Amino acid sequence: MDEKRINALEHLKAYQQRIKRSYGKKVVIKAFKVGDMVLQENISNTIAKDELKGKFEPNWVGPYMIIEVFGKGAYRLSTLDGVIINNPINAKPLKRYYI
Repeated sequence: MDEKRINALEHLKAYQQRIKRSYGKKVVIKAFKVGDMVLQENISNTIAKDELKGKFEPNWVGPYMIIEVFGKGAYRLSTLDGVIINNPINAKPLKRYYI
C-alpha cells in the first residue's frame, strides 16, 4: 500500500512540474524602466455599466511617462506636460508606446 502511495506522489509531482513548465511558456512579463513611454488601458471601456462605455471611446489613453518604479510591477506615471498621477498603476493595463 505504501509503495502505491509513493508512486502516486511521484507521478503527481512530475505532473505538477509539467503543468508549471507549460504555464511558464505563456507568461509574458511586462517590465518598464524610468523614462519609458506607455499607454494606459481606458478604464471606462472595461466597466460593465453601459452608460460609461461607448463604441467610439478610445481603447487606450495617454501617452504617459514612467517616473518611478515600485517593486512587483507597479509604476508611477506622469503626463507629457509633467502632471504626476498620484496613484501607482499596475503593469497589466499598460503597454509600451513607440514614437
